Amino acid sequence: MNVENELLDRVIKFMIDNGIKCSDTVYQKDQVIENACEFIDDLFKIVDPRLPAWFVYGDE
Repeated sequence: MNVENELLDRVIKFMIDNGIKCSDTVYQKDQVIENACEFIDDLFKIVDPRLPAWFVYGDE
């Protein structure tokens, strides 16, 4: 599966799991915020292999 499809699948899963049917839901449901860290971690794991070396190994 390509990266774009992996990302889209994960976003759709997050939206379904959290009952997000419109953008207002993001602000109205506490569970969305509670689950955001795990969601971002999942996105990172998908994108991490594609991050440029200068970003990964560069100085902060």
